[in-house]
Amino acid sequence: MILRAKNIISTNKNIVHEWLKDNPSFECVLPSGGTVCFLKYYFDLKSETFAKLLLAEKGVFFVPGSCFDKEYYFRLGLAQDSKLFKAGLNELSNFVDEHLIS
Repeated sequence: MILRAKNIISTNKNIVHEWLKDNPSFECVLPSGGTVCFLKYYFDLKSETFAKLLLAEKGVFFVPGSCFDKEYYFRLGLAQDSKLFKAGLNELSNFVDEHLIS
């Protein structure tokens, strides 16, 4: 069970690493031994508003950074199904392309 979890987390870290290459408006420091990081974004949109819009339009939920006194961040959990994880990041990209990048 531990090996399975480590594999999922490792896969998701790789997914984030590759996704960040194509999404320069985001950055994060991936944890070496944890399952959570904060995804920083560079848009003038408060994290709670951003999270609510993203959920309403794309069905993707991120915990707003404002919940942790980290505005302009999302909490990103790395221990979830890799297919859903990748799909969620892709929907985040789509939302940004549709609404925040002109």
